[in-house]
Amino acid sequence: MEFGSNYQFSSHFGNSKKINRVLKNNCYFFTSGRIAIKFICENSGLKNIYIPNFLCEEVYNCFEGLEKEFYQLSDKFEYLKGLENIKDNSIVFISNYFGLSDETVFLKILEKEKQTEKNLVVIYDITHSLFAARNSDVVDFYVASVRKWLPIPDGAIVSCDKNFNIDFAKAPEEMVKDFIYASVLKLLYVNSNKKDDNLNKEYRKLFVDCEEKLAEIKGYCAISDYSKNYIENFNEELLISRRRENYNLLAKSLTNPNINLCSDKCLQGEVIPFSFPIRCKKRDELRKYLIQNQVYCAIHWNQDYMPQNVKKVDLSEQILSIPIDERYTKKEIKVLAEIINKFGE
Repeated sequence: MEFGSNYQFSSHFGNSKKINRVLKNNCYFFTSGRIAIKFICENSGLKNIYIPNFLCEEVYNCFEGLEKEFYQLSDKFEYLKGLENIKDNSIVFISNYFGLSDETVFLKILEKEKQTEKNLVVIYDITHSLFAARNSDVVDFYVASVRKWLPIPDGAIVSCDKNFNIDFAKAPEEMVKDFIYASVLKLLYVNSNKKDDNLNKEYRKLFVDCEEKLAEIKGYCAISDYSKNYIENFNEELLISRRRENYNLLAKSLTNPNINLCSDKCLQGEVIPFSFPIRCKKRDELRKYLIQNQVYCAIHWNQDYMPQNVKKVDLSEQILSIPIDERYTKKEIKVLAEIINKFGE
């Protein structure tokens, strides 16, 4: 059984109510979160931005050419300091982490700052909380990379009250076709009794090529028709219920003393998890062990690109997110827990 890595082709269709709701009056569909964020920054007309001291390189690079100010987060992704007395004419970028963090404090601080009549543009990255985010008058732009949740080659949204007449370029058809082909090949591989290494290598190479093609896109590129149609018709209910169930089951099943959870033992309220983040002082050893057992986890994040005096070194060297998405049943999550619990024996 393989856990994580790229999605295989899925035909779990249903009614995607929440993803189609618009937090603000308008919703624009871009091909990637990177392009969506750049669009917001370039159309703000502002040159100063406040960003957290823990974020991924792709997002960090979206702010090239802007004067950066850093605010501090705790290891639980809570606000520490840095947003007091924000400079006038600034962008403030806040983000949810893994669907588990709470940005209420950030929004209250920004509400007070806006009451001073400063010209502030607030961008809220809800990629990790896409299905649970609620509208706030403080936020000017919501942005989310939808493709991080679904078996689609591209897709991101910008939700705002402003009207834009965007001259969109078309998503590369070759990238979309290659992605679909790769996802079908992975489905064949995952469901086959005898694993074909050549098939494995072929679909992995195709997925890598698609990511490279996506990264090479310049200008404002619109989401592909394939991804847009998938977003409008996937089984949202299955996605939400399965992720919550899998998260709680894994949280209850982990007994390895080397593993620390990044949040409470079980989910509270209406939280919908993006993944299952853990911390381990032997993170790199754990990741190698998990790969040997066909568990492929993302790390968050190598922060060599950030100034030394602000980046969260311990967190970036210890954190790992375990896949608990709708591909996996309770039985498979129990197998996953057994694998993790045996680490270090």
